[in-house]
Amino acid sequence: MSGPNWAKLYSQGRCKAIGVSFTEEDQNAIHGLGIPVDYVRAGVVTLKDYKEQLKKEGADGKTPMFKMDRKKLFVMAKELGIQASPDVSKEILIAEIEKSKKIRLAKAKQAGSVEKAYKAQDKEEAKDRAKVELDVKKQKETQEAKFKNDEEKAKADVDGQRDRALAEQNKQKGEKPAREIENEEGIDNDPEKTKKDKEKEKAEEDLPKTPAKEVEDEVKKNKKKKK
Repeated sequence: MSGPNWAKLYSQGRCKAIGVSFTEEDQNAIHGLGIPVDYVRAGVVTLKDYKEQLKKEGADGKTPMFKMDRKKLFVMAKELGIQASPDVSKEILIAEIEKSKKIRLAKAKQAGSVEKAYKAQDKEEAKDRAKVELDVKKQKETQEAKFKNDEEKAKADVDGQRDRALAEQNKQKGEKPAREIENEEGIDNDPEKTKKDKEKEKAEEDLPKTPAKEVEDEVKKNKKKKK
């Protein structure tokens, strides 16, 4: 005696899957509550679940796979790289499609996490490079400033030593320093005097001398002679 024709029973909506009969709860959902067979096969066996499923379909506008025809399911399977024979059951095909989708989603998330991690790493490396470059620049500027300061100090020391040596030589020779000679001769080579000061002195010299001014000049002249 041959067994039941499961393929025929399935196509007629009289079994849950090939080789699997409806349970008593499934039978009640189909015949007692009037829930469509495809929904019962997907696990919807109460009016509450059925109502929530319908709301979900209306919200996202997507048709659940168990409501799709086999032709559309085979197209989806092919796009996901699933090789299925024409006699495969709808439930098995849907299960393989869902499994493949989950695997792809997990890989996409993993790839996104890896990419995010690489970006974060690149950002940190860029910050480290910028810090190193800044430290090198500051170190170079500090070294240059120190070198310049040492150079100026060395030059000042050399100039001071030279001036002292010349002064000592002139002293041994009995020669007067240039500044003293300038004072005696009335030569004003004071580098600290500004042009404005010199112009003021010249203007004062050009003014007519008063008796008091002549006395002051005479006193200054005698003081220089005494020195």
